[in-house]
Amino acid sequence: MPSRALYEIFTELPVKFRAFVDVLAEVAEQSQLGSSKDTLRLDGIWIRTGSRRAAEKLRKKGIEPLQVSISRRPH
Repeated sequence: MPSRALYEIFTELPVKFRAFVDVLAEVAEQSQLGSSKDTLRLDGIWIRTGSRRAAEKLRKKGIEPLQVSISRRPH
């Protein structure tokens, strides 16, 4: 049943959104094959998603991500 499969996917997506973002970001970075890291893009990911992985990578670059005052709705 295709509708059941779609239901399960769209039910799981908001629960695991941040984890999915982290996986997709890792794949994107690995596919760049040695190009320099785009710190602004990483910061944008952190601001939009609150990704723990993005925060860790920013810290490794010497940047401490700050909690922004705009509210983040859980996904």
